[in-house]
Amino acid sequence: MAAAATRLALRRTQAAAIVSGPRRLAHTSRATMNEERVQSAILLAEINHKKEELCSKIFDLVNRYKAPGRVGRENILLMERLSVQVEPRPNDVIWRSCQRRERIGRVLRPAGAVFLVGVVTPVCLQMSYEALFPKKRNVFQQWWDEVCRCSCSRR
Repeated sequence: MAAAATRLALRRTQAAAIVSGPRRLAHTSRATMNEERVQSAILLAEINHKKEELCSKIFDLVNRYKAPGRVGRENILLMERLSVQVEPRPNDVIWRSCQRRERIGRVLRPAGAVFLVGVVTPVCLQMSYEALFPKKRNVFQQWWDEVCRCSCSRR
């Protein structure tokens, strides 16, 4: 399995390196670049394998135990992040729900920021402006306020 992961990572890395090769200030030989590609492919395969292991461990932890407070929340957030980065597990209910939550969160976070900036901020600014610079009332509005006060005080 490790050999297959290494080959897969090597293919991905080579394709990416061919498209955007590393920029070098000093002249290096082709052999050095190929060795670096192989080493980076091996490292990427190890990282992907570790992600899979960590994701499986966190899934087991969340399924078996309920961690209290901040620790549980951090593990669930990490599980959501990893669910997007690991190999798909379509038969796993927890994986699907984590992936769904992560995708929805990626849309709702910017939408919430746009809502705050676009709706709440202008309302707060308007209220602040009205508090600092109250609107002067015309003669009719002042008369009407007096009539309302008088009629309320008679009752």
